[in-house]
Formats: sequence, C-alpha cells, structure tokens
Amino acid sequence: MRSFHPLDADERTPREDLRETRGGLSFRTMDGAWRGLSRAEIAAAIAIPALVLLGVAVGESGTSFPVGAAAFVILIGALAALAISGRHHGA
Repeated sequence: MRSFHPLDADERTPREDLRETRGGLSFRTMDGAWRGLSRAEIAAAIAIPALVLLGVAVGESGTSFPVGAAAFVILIGALAALAISGRHHGA
C-alpha cells in the first residue's frame, strides 16, 4: 500500500526522486549538478571547529599540558584517519 498516490499515472513520487547514492553528504554545485563530499572534505570542514571546541574544553577544565597535548594529538589523528579512510584504492 502506498502512502502517496500521484495525481498522474506517469508522475513520480517524491521518494522516487531521491538520488541513488551510497549515502553521505551531497550538495548542488553552481551548475546544478549533484556532488558528494569526500571524507577528506568532511574532515577538513570539521577540523577547525573541533580543535577550537577541544581547546576551550581543555583550557576551561584546567588539565595539565601533557593531557591537553595528548587530546589534540588524538583529535588530529582521528581526523587524519577519517580523511585517509575515504580514498579509493585501485583503478
């Protein structure tokens, strides 16, 4: 049973208009084409806000320097792993 019945027999439902992709974030470019974001682009986009948030949290909590430095190294490592994990191997 369909929850949405098209007005015309040839009309596509909104659900059928969704792109057939593997998931992830997508956006329209200036020319109207759809383009997905790579994991490297997503990691780059969240890097600065994550580093600022971590800096504020470390500064406000009053942790020692080695603990704060370790937190930054772990965050940078996690972002690098996210960026590298999106690469396709092979041709």
